[in-house]
Amino acid sequence: DAIFSAARYLAAAGGTTDISRAIFSYNHADWYVSEVLGLAKLYGAGTTVAFTLDSLQRQLDGARQTLARFGDRLVAARADAAKAERVTARWRARAEAATLLSDRLTLEQRAGDAAARAAAANQKVAALEQSVEDARSALARVQEQSAPVSFASGSEPLLGGPTAIDGYVFPVGGGAGSVSASHSHHDYPAVDIAAPLGAPLYALTGGIVVRAWSTIDPRCGIGFTMRADDGREWTYCHMSVLDSTVAVGARLTAGQPVGLVGATGDATGPHLHLQLQPASTWPQRESWFQAFAGTAFHWQDGAPADWTTVDATATLRDLQFSPGTPPAETAAGPVFAVVPDAQSGGVVYFSSGS
Repeated sequence: DAIFSAARYLAAAGGTTDISRAIFSYNHADWYVSEVLGLAKLYGAGTTVAFTLDSLQRQLDGARQTLARFGDRLVAARADAAKAERVTARWRARAEAATLLSDRLTLEQRAGDAAARAAAANQKVAALEQSVEDARSALARVQEQSAPVSFASGSEPLLGGPTAIDGYVFPVGGGAGSVSASHSHHDYPAVDIAAPLGAPLYALTGGIVVRAWSTIDPRCGIGFTMRADDGREWTYCHMSVLDSTVAVGARLTAGQPVGLVGATGDATGPHLHLQLQPASTWPQRESWFQAFAGTAFHWQDGAPADWTTVDATATLRDLQFSPGTPPAETAAGPVFAVVPDAQSGGVVYFSSGS
C-alpha cells in the first residue's frame, strides 16, 4: 500500500518529469532528496543487492547497539564495584581503629559483608568485560562481511559507513537521516553531533592518539584526543565504547573506526561532542564540516547561523584539556578550573583529571 501511495503522490507532484522536485515536495530538505535518489539508484541494481543491504544493515545495527549497551552496563558496573571497594575500606579502617573488642568484631563483620558485595560487583564487572569483548568480536565479523558492499555508492546511510570529502571524513556514521548538528554549542566553540546510541565513530583525518581514556571523565565521559597531521588536536567525548586500537601513540587513518556513540559523562542523550584543543574555533564553521551538510548530517536549526550572534555567547574560548593521564574511575574534583591571567582575567581549562 505504501509503495503505490508514494508513487501516486510523486506522480501528482510532477515526478514523471522532475523526480527531484517531486521528492522535495514530500519532504522539504535537500539532504532527504539526495539520500532517496542515492538509495533508489543503489536498490535499482537488483533485488539481490536490496536483500543483502537490508540484512547487513540489521546485523550491523544490532551488533553496534549490543556493544554500546554492554559498554554502558560495564561503565555502571565498574562504578558500583569501585564504590563497594571504598565502603569496604572504610569499614576495615574503622575496625582497625576500634578499641573495644565488641566494637571491633561488629565492624569486622560489616567489613566482611561489604567485601562480599565488592567481590560480587567485581565478578559482574568481569562478566561484562567478557560480554563486551564478545560483542566486539561479533561486530568485527559483521563489519568484515559488509566491507565489500560498503563501497557501493549510496550504501553509507544504510550501513553507517564513513563519508569522505576533500581528505576529511565525517566523524559520525549513519547519514543525514539520523545524524544532526547545530550551528552553535552552549557557550564555547564545540559541536554536539546527535546520533543514535551505538552509531559508528570514525577518525576525521589522519593523526596520532595523544590521550585516550575508557573510564569515565565526569564531563567528557569516555573519549580520546588525536593530533592531526596538520598539528591540530581534536577531542571526542561521550563515547559508549572506545575501540581497542585507539591507544596513546597509535596512528589513525582518516575513516578508521574509533568507537561508538554514547552518552557517558555529563550528557543528556547519545551524541558526539567534538572540539579542538584549545577550543579556538567552532568545528561546524569549518568548510570541511559544512561540506557534509545534507549527506552525512543535517542541520538541527535549519538556515545558516548568524555567526556574529554565536560569537557573542562564546565566553569559554580557552577551553582545553590539561596535560596528564586520564582520571582513575574513582577520581573526584572539578573538571573546569579558572586560572588567573593578567591579560584576560582568567583562562578556563577542561581537565581529564581532578
